[in-house]
Amino acid sequence: MKKEELRELIVEHLVLRKRMDSLREELRKIENRYEEVGRFLYWFRSKEFHHSVLWCLEELREEYAEDQHFDDLVHSVVHSLKDENIDERKRYTPKNLFYLYDEKVE
Repeated sequence: MKKEELRELIVEHLVLRKRMDSLREELRKIENRYEEVGRFLYWFRSKEFHHSVLWCLEELREEYAEDQHFDDLVHSVVHSLKDENIDERKRYTPKNLFYLYDEKVE
């Protein structure tokens, strides 16, 4: 291998490593936002709110019919509604998110 080829490989390796680190950081931010949106959407919510989410999901069903993630979300909301302890969620809702439990959809 020529010295120039070796140098190019080293530089490429360093560039790729930097890009991987950048993508990991971006993914971490996306995952944090995903969890935050999940909390706003169906964690720490009342049965009434879950029913509203299901109605909205039904309105979006045709648009997202082929999206597996949409089906996963529907399943998660239905599973949450079936949770026997859903009415007790108010007890373990963090104080900073307490307002979510009683929030209504207009």
